[in-house]
Amino acid sequence: MVNNSYQKIFARKFTEKVKELPEAIGLAVGGSWISDEIDEYSDLDFILITENRINDSREKMIETAAKLGKLINAFTGEHVGEPRLLICMYDNPLIHVDIKFLTLEEFRDRVEEPVVLWEKDNALTNVINETEASWPEVDCQWIEDRFWAWIHYAALKVGRGEIFEAIDFISAIRQMVIAPLMQIRNGQLPRGLRKVETNFLEDDLENLKETIAAYDNYSIISAIDTVIYIYRFLREELFPEDILGRELVEERVIGYWNKIKMQKCDNTDEALKINGFRNKKFDLSVAINSLKIFFNNNPKSEYIWIDPPWVLAKGDEVITTYMEHPDSSSPRYNILFKKWLENFRGLRDSEFIDYKYENPVLYLNFSNGYRLIIDSGDCNVKPGWWYFHWYVRTEG
Repeated sequence: MVNNSYQKIFARKFTEKVKELPEAIGLAVGGSWISDEIDEYSDLDFILITENRINDSREKMIETAAKLGKLINAFTGEHVGEPRLLICMYDNPLIHVDIKFLTLEEFRDRVEEPVVLWEKDNALTNVINETEASWPEVDCQWIEDRFWAWIHYAALKVGRGEIFEAIDFISAIRQMVIAPLMQIRNGQLPRGLRKVETNFLEDDLENLKETIAAYDNYSIISAIDTVIYIYRFLREELFPEDILGRELVEERVIGYWNKIKMQKCDNTDEALKINGFRNKKFDLSVAINSLKIFFNNNPKSEYIWIDPPWVLAKGDEVITTYMEHPDSSSPRYNILFKKWLENFRGLRDSEFIDYKYENPVLYLNFSNGYRLIIDSGDCNVKPGWWYFHWYVRTEG
C-alpha cells in the first residue's frame, strides 16, 4: 500500500479528528486495508467505537460523521442489512467512506480482524485478543430450500415475456447463491462477487460469465440453464451429506422450465428452410465443436449451422458428440483434433436425406444411416460448451 495514497492521507486526518470526540474509544479500519490491497478505486471501511451507543439514532450518526471531514452525503445501511453502518461521501478529496458505529461490547462480534488506527487504553486490542472474528457461514440448507422456487419464479417471468424481470432475478441468484459458493470453491470467503475476476480459476470465471444474459429469449434461457448446471455441480461438490435435498420440487420445476423453453424457442419456421436441401450432397466444416453443413459448394449462403449440443450417430450407435472435442489447451491439440475429425469421415461421404423437428430437438438424417441430433432443450450441457443455437441460411 502506498503510504501517501489519498486514502491514507484522509485516514490520518480522520483519525486525528476522531481523537477529539469525547465519546470515542477507538478507531479501526477493515476491508482491503487489512490485506494491503488498497488501490485508487478503494473506499475506506472504518469502525468507530464509542462509549455509548450512537447507532440507535441516524441523526447522531450523521452529526458525528460531519465532525470528521467535509461530509456531502450520508445514509444508513439498511439496504445491506446493517443499520449501524453509515455510508458517507466526503469531499476534498471525493471519497467513499463506510463508518460502522459500535460500542466496545458490539465490537466483540465481528466478521474480520481490522487494523486498529487509534484506541484508548488498548481497548480495541484487548477485545481482538480475547475474541475471534467469524465470517457467517453459508447456510446450504437455506439455499436448497429456496433455489428451485427461485428458478420457477424466473421461468414464470420468461414465460410471460418479462425479460427485464428475469434478468434481474438471475442476477440476484448469482449474487446470493452462485458467486458465494464459487468463492468457497476457490478458497475465498463467501463475499458475493467481490474480486471474482482475480480470485477465481479461469474455468469458474468463464462459467460465471455464461450466467449473464442479454435481452433476448435465447440468451436468458441459456443463462438460466447455466445457473442450474453450476448450482447442481457446486451442490454436489460443496454441500454436506446431511443436507435435505428437495428432489421432488427440483424435478417438477425442471419439467416446467423445459416446457417454457419449448414455448419460447420454437424453431419451426427456421426448420422449414431445410426442405430446400433434401436429397442433396453437401460439404462439412468443423469449427472447434460447431458444425457447418453447406450445399452447392456455397459455404457463405446455403448452409445449416449447428452449435452444441449435438450428437452424431449411425443407427443407434453414437459415433461422437460435441463434448468429445479435444482440449484446446493441450500441446497435442492439432494432432488430437485431426484424429477426432476422422469420426466425420462416413458422414462426409453420405447425402442429406431429410429432417424432423420436434421442438426442441432437430434430427438431420443422412444416407448410410447417419443422423445428427441437436437437442436445444438440454439444460445439463456443460457451461462453456453451451450455445443453444442452430440456424439455416438459404439463397434469397
